[in-house]
Amino acid sequence: KESLPMLISTSMIVFLGWSDTIILGIYKTSADVGIYGVVLKVSVVTSFTFQALDSILAPKLSRAYHKNDMQNFKKLVKFSTILNTIVSLIIVSVIILFKDFILSIFGEEFFVASSALIILCIGQLFNSICGPVGSILQMTGRQNVFQYILIVAFCLNLILNLILVPIYGINGVALATAFSLAFWNISSVVYINKNVL
Repeated sequence: KESLPMLISTSMIVFLGWSDTIILGIYKTSADVGIYGVVLKVSVVTSFTFQALDSILAPKLSRAYHKNDMQNFKKLVKFSTILNTIVSLIIVSVIILFKDFILSIFGEEFFVASSALIILCIGQLFNSICGPVGSILQMTGRQNVFQYILIVAFCLNLILNLILVPIYGINGVALATAFSLAFWNISSVVYINKNVL
């Protein structure tokens, strides 16, 4: 009863990561898929600190919440969000400033994805700025809410990919991915501010 929504949430995150590549492969060439795959991996570097902190933070959030220590709970959330935001802003700035150099490492054909790289970095930035929303919802017994938010985000991602990819190609898939990332993070923040904090 408690773990199934977590399984579905994790599955939705995995499907969100796959759907863009699959739809891009349907409408565009395998070269486009390869270029997008590299650009996506470069943009995910932005959330490296977030992933590392989140694994440590989740049990601490759960302990503080279930002990009704809301002062410590809020302190943990604030600290991790500020740290993630600062590190992510630095990484995104470096990637955007040196995007041509970074893409040149992989080859000249990757320059076509420079706009997609910026879009994906901005999407990842939402992930960091909004804080550990997934952990907050799952560690406070609101895994069902997180599950529904991710299902809606996945559906939005699919619809946007189907609309944007045939027209804009790599930039379209990047827009769909960034928008769905921003959607589930912002939706989670709104819910947490109203019902948890």
